[in-house]
Amino acid sequence: MLPWPQRSRLLVPWRVAGFLTGALPALFGPRAVYATVAAVETFVDGHYQQQLDRLDGRAEAAPLRALLAACQADEVHHGDEARIAAPAPGRLLRAWCALVGSGSAAAVALARRL
Repeated sequence: MLPWPQRSRLLVPWRVAGFLTGALPALFGPRAVYATVAAVETFVDGHYQQQLDRLDGRAEAAPLRALLAACQADEVHHGDEARIAAPAPGRLLRAWCALVGSGSAAAVALARRL
């Protein structure tokens, strides 16, 4: 939705990181994949909520807010499905999921500065 000059300069590294975030757990099986999906979607839900909160009360942003809310609901649904498919990850998977969440948060923080 943003014009090209306003898009993040980090799209290429994000695509690589996204690929690795999916490919590495796939090497360890479905349980690792589902745990990763749940971790990513948990972060994404919170990130969407921050954006929605910023748009509250801004009538001109109503269409954007509606789009973001629909995207957020979809991501929450994916996370719920993943948690049902592979509940209660072990210690190693919890550590991986913490790394995924903190890496996602770091990427957002970096993107806000660039």
